[in-house]
Amino acid sequence: MKNEKCTSIEYFRDTRIPVEYRAEYSIGNIDGEGFITDISSNGIALRVKQVFVLGDEVHVKSIISNDLILELSGTVRSIEGNMVGIKIQTIDPSIHARFKQHIEGLLRLTNKSGIEKYKSD
Repeated sequence: MKNEKCTSIEYFRDTRIPVEYRAEYSIGNIDGEGFITDISSNGIALRVKQVFVLGDEVHVKSIISNDLILELSGTVRSIEGNMVGIKIQTIDPSIHARFKQHIEGLLRLTNKSGIEKYKSD
């Protein structure tokens, strides 16, 4: 029997849009500042100096524009160095609707669709 190298598998996910939004976060009784570096309709990537652990519950607040103050709670689902992937768990429905409109506007500006392929090793 031959040993064959495992190949990457392609999946689809909501398109991640690169951004640079200053953000405040709290995790337990620790507060900090960082930057949201990408967004999608169901999550954000946050650049931080704090140490996070998978599964941590975090509250994030960011002034995206004069019309949108993003405030959400989420769960840490990935960590790469100082980058933390956060899956949105709780967000006010009116804020979420405006957040999705913001994302749709950015997708139009960048000529991207709402879904993108990615590979998993």
